[in-house]
Amino acid sequence: MTLEFEIEGLPKMTNTSRVHWTKIRKERRLWKDKVENAVRLERERTAIEFKTLSKAKVTIVRFSSVAPDYDGLVSAGKAILDGLVEAKVIIDDNVSVIGRPDYLWQKAKPKEGKIRVKVEAA
Repeated sequence: MTLEFEIEGLPKMTNTSRVHWTKIRKERRLWKDKVENAVRLERERTAIEFKTLSKAKVTIVRFSSVAPDYDGLVSAGKAILDGLVEAKVIIDDNVSVIGRPDYLWQKAKPKEGKIRVKVEAA
């Protein structure tokens, strides 16, 4: 099974500045909801029954105009992984289930940022 989808916009990277925990929680909730919605739409589009994976390879690609540092990519990916758990794509986001996800970056034009998520059965 492979599930792949894109979400317009970019999750904030928590290492960019000091942010109050309530704003971080709100941002994570927003992105968890976006992931759940994207998964639902992809399931409807493909009409394939996806089972919750207990072993998976996850790849998250950030398309932005400026190259982030690696820990920024990882911090922005946390809500994406949590969204995959809430959408029942993966059973958990711990290392025994997803190992070490691939966090990648690709250049995009300003204001055309997006996230591409790929989950493959391992």
